[in-house]
Amino acid sequence: MTAEQEFFTKMAKITSVIDFEKQRGSLLQCRQIHYFSEGSFFHAYEWSAWLFVRYIKPFNVNRKYNQTIKNDYVVIGVPGSKFDDYVPENASVVKDAEDERHIIVTLPEPLVTETDAKKMDADYQAWRMTIPISEQKDKGQTFSHNLSDHPVSITGVMKKLLDFDLNDHSPNETVQFLKDLKRQLTSLI
Repeated sequence: MTAEQEFFTKMAKITSVIDFEKQRGSLLQCRQIHYFSEGSFFHAYEWSAWLFVRYIKPFNVNRKYNQTIKNDYVVIGVPGSKFDDYVPENASVVKDAEDERHIIVTLPEPLVTETDAKKMDADYQAWRMTIPISEQKDKGQTFSHNLSDHPVSITGVMKKLLDFDLNDHSPNETVQFLKDLKRQLTSLI
C-alpha cells in the first residue's frame, strides 16, 4: 500500500469512527469505550476519550482539526503495553468480531452512576469545548488552529479582545476564546 493509500484509508477510518462515536442512544452505549489499535497504541476518540478521562484516569487529550476531512476530533492514546492497567475491575472487554483492532470496554454500572444519557451528552459536549483545537497538516505535522489570526503583540491581543462580540458566541466558545488569549499573552510576556 502506498503512503497516499495509507493516508486516505486512515482518514476514512477517522471519519467512520467520529460518526460511530455520535451514536450513543442507550445507557449501555454511553458506558462503552471503543479503542482502536494503531501501532503500539490504543486510541479512543470523542465520547470514548471522554469516558476514559472522566472515569478511568485524567490523560493528555488532543483535539485535532484535520483539513482533509474538514472536521475536528478528540483523541487519546493509551500505550498498548499498559492497556490492561487501564481496564477497571469488573469491566467487560470484547474484541470486535469484524475488526480485531477494535476493542470495546464496557464500564461497570457502579463506576458510571449517571442514569440520564442526555445529561451525560451535555457533560461530554461541555468537556469537549474546553480542549483547544490544533490543526493537523496532511503530513502529520500539527500547528495551532488559525495561526494567521494569532497576534504577535500585546496590542494585537487587545484588538482581538475588543473585536470579540460576546453576543455572537456561546459560553463555551467564550471560555475557549479566553483560554486562547491567555496562552497568547503568556507567549508574549
